[in-house]
Amino acid sequence: MIDGSVACIQHPGITVTFTDGTTLYKVQIDKFTAEPRQFVEAGQLTFSTSGTATQSGSSRANRMTWAISAFASVETCFSLDELYRAWDAARASGLTAVVAITDQTRVRDPINSPITASAVFTAPPVFERRSGVTDLLSFGLTEI
Repeated sequence: MIDGSVACIQHPGITVTFTDGTTLYKVQIDKFTAEPRQFVEAGQLTFSTSGTATQSGSSRANRMTWAISAFASVETCFSLDELYRAWDAARASGLTAVVAITDQTRVRDPINSPITASAVFTAPPVFERRSGVTDLLSFGLTEI
């Protein structure tokens, strides 16, 4: 509970970082409203008319996607907004705009073996004021 009024799932967290070559932006999120990580798609399994199973899909391992909805301090929301704006400016300029994710949610050993990935924003951050010190933030990232 935050401020005794809203429920959340608390984990070791997810850290999102980005550098524009000059400034390092870093945001830690850990008070989720739902599990944040999923796989983008699984290989498709179909059956021929003779009953033979055929699996199709990318030859690359499935990518992960993060649909993050979490409670955070107003300061964390400002930091995420700055990170997103820097990422978007780099993307709009034609530069390589990739964020780094360290995900310690739902892993066997979150401290020594977090999930790390490179990703891009697939949904921009949205912020909703919940109290004077707490906002609800949501955004999406997809592994590249």
